[in-house]
Amino acid sequence: MANTKIRDLEKDSKDVSIKGKILSVDKKDIKNERGESVYYYGLIGDETGTIPFTAWAFPNTVRAGDVVEIKFCSVREYNEKLRLNIDSRTEVILKTEEAIDVKRNYREYKIRSLNLSDPFVSIEGRIGQVNERKYQKDGEERLLYSTTVEDDTGQIQMTSFGQKLEEGKVVRIEGARVSEYNSRLRISIGDRTKVDESTAVIGERKISNIEDINSPVGGIRIAAFSVNFGEKSGIMNRCSECRKRIDDMRCPDHPSAPQILDIFSYFTLDDGTSYVQSTAGREALLPLIGMKDEDLSVDNVNLNRKDVYRKLREAILGKAFLAMGDFRNGQNGLSFRLRSMEYLSEATISELSRQMEAEFA
Repeated sequence: MANTKIRDLEKDSKDVSIKGKILSVDKKDIKNERGESVYYYGLIGDETGTIPFTAWAFPNTVRAGDVVEIKFCSVREYNEKLRLNIDSRTEVILKTEEAIDVKRNYREYKIRSLNLSDPFVSIEGRIGQVNERKYQKDGEERLLYSTTVEDDTGQIQMTSFGQKLEEGKVVRIEGARVSEYNSRLRISIGDRTKVDESTAVIGERKISNIEDINSPVGGIRIAAFSVNFGEKSGIMNRCSECRKRIDDMRCPDHPSAPQILDIFSYFTLDDGTSYVQSTAGREALLPLIGMKDEDLSVDNVNLNRKDVYRKLREAILGKAFLAMGDFRNGQNGLSFRLRSMEYLSEATISELSRQMEAEFA
């Protein structure tokens, strides 16, 4: 069976054979009604391009950088992008003596639309505050830069291995790698990533529809109603040592540690396109109910937990908000962690109208 070049692959093709270089391979544990299983995904490329692949079984000996021949696989379309499907009939053969110079094709994305199915991308955005630290690799001391990059749709954490980044600069990044860490997407820049200064103007962050958010990305603005309110919202006790919530008399891990107070609420936001389970902490809640950090103290004798719960419920349930925060992956899908929330104003309604007019123009 002759091998097909990646650029010549067609949707719904079956019993395809290709030869390519594994650019990335990751796995994810899946739990469903049939039990537990492992799902593999990654990217493979040849001289003509790249394509993502998925598999329910994959050889443990194959690593990123290996050249393989894949026989009897199929091609499917997912989110308007072709994908190689490896199933129980597929053969994955390691070609240890061969090398392939991969032609990279980087699709350009807005931050809001980044996803794990396309692990190497191009984006354009403004660099945030940059933190620098040293690390060791192969006996050499190297520099790692940690920052954020934002555009008019969202914000994402970014790390750069060796390439220096400057706060406030607008850049175009070609070949950034998308991955997931702590239930949120992030991107990284390696030696082969191209970073150039850009003349693009990064406008004001747009308001997104909830239905358009399909990945755990940050800095998302939505305008929505709170349609329910969690009964366990309100003031909570935390361990001052590990910051875990204390529902009993003391922290099981640090029984002698003093306790501190915190505030928390959970509710559902609905914008008419979809809904999302949402949570908010002191950063968003205290300004909403007119409290300050110093009011949330174990020494505050005037602090009434029932009164705080009542204020939160009255301030949130059934109200319309402009909210900004981060989407995260969880056991029940995406959730929304608010950084800020304010009541929907005439100015925000006007902004939404202008945005809709621009989209339909």
